[in-house]
Amino acid sequence: MTSLQFWLALMTPFVSHPLYMRRGVWQPPSPPSEATRWGKWVVFYNTNEVRIIWVGFALLVAGVIFIGFSNIMVAIVIISIGVIGLGFPTLFALSGTIYGIVSALTISGAIINERLQGRYLILGVTPSGFLGAAWALCSISVQNSRLLRQLRTLLGTIYGVAVLMLLLPFLLTTLIYFGNSEVSQIYDLWSILIIAFSIIILFLVDFFQSACIGGLLGLIAPHYSETRANTQNSVISNFLALQFGVYLVTGFICLFLIPSIFSLIRYPITPFYGYICAVVLYAVREVLIIALWHGLAITIDDDVVQLNRLTRIRIKDRSWAGHLARRLLRALWRNPMD
Repeated sequence: MTSLQFWLALMTPFVSHPLYMRRGVWQPPSPPSEATRWGKWVVFYNTNEVRIIWVGFALLVAGVIFIGFSNIMVAIVIISIGVIGLGFPTLFALSGTIYGIVSALTISGAIINERLQGRYLILGVTPSGFLGAAWALCSISVQNSRLLRQLRTLLGTIYGVAVLMLLLPFLLTTLIYFGNSEVSQIYDLWSILIIAFSIIILFLVDFFQSACIGGLLGLIAPHYSETRANTQNSVISNFLALQFGVYLVTGFICLFLIPSIFSLIRYPITPFYGYICAVVLYAVREVLIIALWHGLAITIDDDVVQLNRLTRIRIKDRSWAGHLARRLLRALWRNPMD
């Protein structure tokens, strides 16, 4: 459960570090400035909200008059089905990658900014050293980033709605299935709902583990780059490479290896196969997170025990993980800084 522990640690502010005394925890942001483009749009909408609603209503009425009510309804239904049928699955599939990249860029940006300003060496003399400074900057970045908070809120709402939409049909279908299991249509519908739940669990696992990968890369990358641009490029390229590698290994295991084993032992593939795939994805990325955790200790010239004490994450210091971490760091950053 390393990734879950790391996720919970990311969501817990590291308030004991002196950086929090200087910067503080997150406070509600001030209204957007009119000087920014986003601020101008917000001010324009707030000023003309009633007019915008009336213009939208007028356009809808004009469409009904000139195009026809039935055509407008068909267009609305098609757009709605497209958003629900294609938009939500695409958002689910990419949510982990999007959040992981944003998280990695936010954390690495905070650390490299302190290094470029010459303050990172000063932070290293605090009681918890460079490790505490890096973790404090990581915690502040995750807690204070408006974009990350908005992504967590949006994705949490969408996942909650999806689960609620599937829960009632699943309960009704389960009761009917156990009451009359001879009806094949009920079993097919029940199987589809089982598979749908497994897909949501797969996406959830991918989301919070991708966030962990992004956080670890955000902590490690600034120590191997001299400029902000190099840090951002290495974060994006390395994160996408690790994501693709995890998906490739998981796909090979789930699509070729496990079905071959099932065919050898003559075990049928049931609707619960999706949960096996979720477990495989979790296990593959768990190994990667443990390796990156050891890589963070190597990068900051510390040990895993100190990392565990500071972040309250219990990860054993494994020799195989240390060897894998060194190979992984050499592969991701071919010319690491001293």
